[in-house]
Amino acid sequence: MVVITTLIPFGKQNSDPTVKQITYDYMLQSFNPSALGTGVETTGEPDINQPMACALIARATALKHDKAVVASAADCLIETRSTGNGVGWGLGWAWDAFGDGSKNSADTVYGITTSFAIDGLISAYEVTGADKYRAAAISALDYYSKFIELDQGKHYFWYSDKPVDAKNVYNVNAMMAGTFAEAGQKFNRKDFQSIASKVIQTVIGDAILKGGEYT
Repeated sequence: MVVITTLIPFGKQNSDPTVKQITYDYMLQSFNPSALGTGVETTGEPDINQPMACALIARATALKHDKAVVASAADCLIETRSTGNGVGWGLGWAWDAFGDGSKNSADTVYGITTSFAIDGLISAYEVTGADKYRAAAISALDYYSKFIELDQGKHYFWYSDKPVDAKNVYNVNAMMAGTFAEAGQKFNRKDFQSIASKVIQTVIGDAILKGGEYT
C-alpha cells in the first residue's frame, strides 16, 4: 500500500517533468498488472484485491490521464463489488468493526471503502468516458443513501450497511459527504447534493472548537 501514497503527491515534490515521469513509471512497475490492489494486510489475512487500493490508483493515475491504468483500476473496482445483498465495497473478510462482539460478514459494505471506490470510479469515468463506471458509482450511491440516520437533528451515515454499525463516525461522514457532493454536481443529482449538505452540517456541528476556532 505504500506505493500508492507515494504515487499521489509526487507531482508536488518536484516541478521537473522528467523527474516526475521517471517517478511515475517507477511506481507503475511496482504494481501487479493482474491484481492492482493486492498487498500485505496488517490483519494477517491473505492477499486479496483491495478496492480501496484500486480506488486510490484510479484517482492518482487519472491525474496523468493514463487511460489504460485508470481503466484497469476501475475494472478492479467493478470486479470487487460486494456479491451479497448490497451494492458497494468492503474488506472481503469477516470483521468486528467496533470490537463489540458483532462480527460482520465478508460481504459487508463499509462506508469509507465505498466512498473511496466511488471517487475512483468518478475519476475513471471522467478520463475514459466509459459509462459503466458512472453507472457503478451511481448504483453504489443509491444503495448507501438508504443508510442515513437522523438522531436528535443530526444526519449521519451508518459505518456499514449492517444495523449494528449504525453509528456516527466522523471519517465516514466526511468522506461520504464529499463523495455525494461531487457525484451530485457532476451527475446532476440534486438528491445526492441534499444528502451531502445535511451530513456535512452534522460534521461541522460536531467539530471541537478551541478558542472559538476549528482545530
